Amino acid sequence: MSNSEKGVLLALFFLLHVFFSVNTAVASPLQQQIDTLEPGKELLLNDVVIKESLTLTKPITIRANNVIMDQPLKIESDDVRIEGVHFRGEQGIVMKNVKNITLFNVTFATSGEGIFIADSQNITLKQIALKGISDQLAKRKHGITVLRSKTILIDDAKLTGTLDSIYVEESKQVRILNSQLRDGRYGVHSMYSEDIIVESSNISEYTTGIMVMMSKNIMLKDNLVAHQQSVHGTALTIYDSQLATIQENELRENKTAIQLQKASDIDMLGNELVMNVIVISGMDVWDSVFSNNRLRMNVLTTASSIEGLTLAQNAYDDYDGYDLDGDYFGDSPYIATSTFGQWVLKRPSYQYFLGSSSVQLLTTLDELLLLSSQNILLDEQPKYVKNASIEMNFKWPYFMVSLLLLGLLMTGWRKLR
Repeated sequence: MSNSEKGVLLALFFLLHVFFSVNTAVASPLQQQIDTLEPGKELLLNDVVIKESLTLTKPITIRANNVIMDQPLKIESDDVRIEGVHFRGEQGIVMKNVKNITLFNVTFATSGEGIFIADSQNITLKQIALKGISDQLAKRKHGITVLRSKTILIDDAKLTGTLDSIYVEESKQVRILNSQLRDGRYGVHSMYSEDIIVESSNISEYTTGIMVMMSKNIMLKDNLVAHQQSVHGTALTIYDSQLATIQENELRENKTAIQLQKASDIDMLGNELVMNVIVISGMDVWDSVFSNNRLRMNVLTTASSIEGLTLAQNAYDDYDGYDLDGDYFGDSPYIATSTFGQWVLKRPSYQYFLGSSSVQLLTTLDELLLLSSQNILLDEQPKYVKNASIEMNFKWPYFMVSLLLLGLLMTGWRKLR
């Protein structure tokens, strides 16, 4: 080999060495930046698409602006805060055996699971938005999964198009507040858990809005749960659970508003139940009370008697009794069960005959027979509420003006003749 050829090879080798060295420096992975960051420090990210998966092993804060991640983020350290990241891969954020984690303003567009939490505590999820991209329910994953964890706050979440929007299992002290959940199997699904609160949230278009199974110490308050219209659609189902309070919710346009099965010590009070096919159904219920609720435009209060359930001082728009003593309670009991209700369950199209003279006659005869039966569900002291829509507020000034206008019209008409 001549000297000139050796010189060319050496120059080529030098150029290749410089090229790869520069590229290596430019393409230094984000994981290395995270690993070299001191604990407690912040990492600021702007306008970048991250193709690699990341693992956080130290307490740091990541603040992002217009940042997209295509791979999962694993949190393996306590005291981590993530802000402003958008995930579009099949897996979002995974955290196990950690504490004091905050996710703020994190969004997802995924066919997989958004956030997975296991064996952790003191987790705050605030302003989380997730949109599932699969139209087939069988292929969907949960939006947020919480397993064997404690003290979890989910606030202002917007989740749609998932299997279960929020799935909680074997966990304690989980609070779900101010959230909007739509479209899936269950909006909130609690299993083997306790001290669960769902409050001030809007839940719609599921098979069951809130499903509580084998759980206790449950508070469902000030929620709007509407449009569970599938064949077995229910707003709230309490199964094999105890010590639940259902208070001041609006349950609207569901096939069944409240379903109780193997449930004990369930207090349902101050709720608004509107345009449901069945207000409440139950089987194997103990020591439960349905009181001070307002029922309007529902097809049926209940289809059959429910042992272990007490109705007390509810306001029914179809109560046809009187309040002769003026104490704002009906003088006769309200009968919640009906034969026609059982017919509607067998043939749902029968509901369209409600209000007809034949059904009214059947209901009158039915009440006479049911009063002598032991298998009946009664509200002994229903609230007496006048139908405000037919009341007229008579005021003399308006009446006199109306008479004057009528007189002027009649005078003018006579002159034209």
